[in-house]
Amino acid sequence: MPKTTAEITAILQEPKHRQEIAKAVSIEGRIRLHSEAALSIHDCSSAVTEFLTFVKDLLQNYDRHRVFLSMFRYPVDTVPLTSEVYDGLEKIFDGRDPVYRDDFSAPSSKEDWVQYRNEVLKMDWFWRNEAFCELQEHYQSFIVVDLPREQLTSLPTPYPYFLEMCDVIDYSEKEDFGGQEDEVEWVLFRIDETHIAFFDNAAYQIFETRENSDEVVGEPLGFPHNLGYCPVLKFWCEDHPFAKYLSKLDKLLFFLVSKDQMDLNNSYPVWWMYETNCDFEDARTHDVCDGGFMRSSSGVYLMSRQLGASQMALQPCPKCNGRFRGAGTVLKMPVPKSGDEKPLGIPAGIITTPVESLDYHVTEIERRALEIYQGIVGKGSEPTNDQAQNEKQVMSSFESRTDVLKKIKKHFERAQKWTEETICRLRYDTKFKGISVDYGQTFYLTTAEMLLQNYQDALKANTPDEILDEMLADYNQTKYRNNPEQLQRTLILTALDPFRHKTMAQVQALFDKGWIEFPEYYLKFNFSTLIAQFERENISVTQFGSALSFSAKIEAIKEALLSYGTTIESRTRTARAEQQAANGGGNGGTGAPAIAA
Repeated sequence: MPKTTAEITAILQEPKHRQEIAKAVSIEGRIRLHSEAALSIHDCSSAVTEFLTFVKDLLQNYDRHRVFLSMFRYPVDTVPLTSEVYDGLEKIFDGRDPVYRDDFSAPSSKEDWVQYRNEVLKMDWFWRNEAFCELQEHYQSFIVVDLPREQLTSLPTPYPYFLEMCDVIDYSEKEDFGGQEDEVEWVLFRIDETHIAFFDNAAYQIFETRENSDEVVGEPLGFPHNLGYCPVLKFWCEDHPFAKYLSKLDKLLFFLVSKDQMDLNNSYPVWWMYETNCDFEDARTHDVCDGGFMRSSSGVYLMSRQLGASQMALQPCPKCNGRFRGAGTVLKMPVPKSGDEKPLGIPAGIITTPVESLDYHVTEIERRALEIYQGIVGKGSEPTNDQAQNEKQVMSSFESRTDVLKKIKKHFERAQKWTEETICRLRYDTKFKGISVDYGQTFYLTTAEMLLQNYQDALKANTPDEILDEMLADYNQTKYRNNPEQLQRTLILTALDPFRHKTMAQVQALFDKGWIEFPEYYLKFNFSTLIAQFERENISVTQFGSALSFSAKIEAIKEALLSYGTTIESRTRTARAEQQAANGGGNGGTGAPAIAA
């Protein structure tokens, strides 16, 4: 039921979900800290304050904390890793077998929906870009299907958008909606400084408020709808994919910045040197060095402000404090006395960091990053892996990654189905029947180049042809997945090649042994030339036999291609017979003809 001004005022005074909303905003902030490429602290999530407090408690030293803050830059160092993670999750949109069906009682409504969906709303772009970005930054948002305040066309023009949790004042859910999820009964949210909105199962309502205040003034502006349910849906129903790894991401970020600190120390190492008695005296003022600092002839230490310093300090001696320059620290050690066991040796040196310590930091960062990446995207899914994997390892990796994508895609499928069905019900009413959405059960999880290399390796290993067929099909489908016409042509040409997994030398050996006929042999050695000849004499292989089944089409084209070899064979035998007859007879020319390229 639509709400009155008094009822809205009561909700504003005591929102029931205030704590849940604050918690959701906080969790989103922690995820955005590692996901969002913020360029300054002003653009960054407020969670950065919590992270830097965590760092301060760890270091418990003013100088170390100050250097850490100097090395801590934006975007934070975990953003490249999370970008790779999202690249892996985004493969839900690259399903090999996606299914999208819409059902209307009137063909004209279906035609209008296709045009409205693709050209006006651009829904494919909406899901792959806007919705996926929402997963990264505000996954606890609501999806709202709204209507313009005034209808200017013959049909309503509903449109979707995301309502971020930080703009929500309060909401209500009805449990056990369809046995799968919670139904949003109503939602109250802020539009701008002077307007709030209340959407429920009966109408869209807009309330005016005083500027930057929750005090409602005047009567609401209402727009009824015929849905029978609230046009608002929670985008995500489970924990974010990063939820279990937020603490690990915080620790990895700490390690990354600490590694930069260590690199800085190695660039400006700590020096040690023996203390020396300095005899410096200023020829003009007669000030002298006393323990590394300048003292006047009257016995008073001199003060000065060094470059970049904000306070006055003892003036260092220009001689004994000028031996080493740069950001490194100089530690002075007492000179060994004559009775000491250790000889004087060299007078100065560098305190170096052990190689083991340097290697540890590198390998530990790599281990932590890989643990996070594989934990979210799936086992065996590291971005680069130069180690050879056997077939079981590869299949296990694919299954792990596929399982992850299936969990992610179900949220998008649910959101897309609900959103587009709601749009259609508002626009077409009873002429709309329903929509089914399935992003697919298998996905393009590797590049065409990697698949080609795997296929070539399998060829060298004498892998059975049925497995090679599958590997070659995977390669072609991946390479041409965005070019259906070229994919169809490639599949036809692959089916026409009589020995697609054999080299020319292997085919030659088969022919020399008499195991294959000349027309097949001739087709293999002149394949592209004969395909071009067939298309000149007929039409493109993709257009030829369009009314036939695929197998009948292949047989018809192959018969024509083999006939070229039969013709060459016949002509060659005739020419040999004529030549032998002219030379006084022979065996009738039974030998195999030479290749006619």
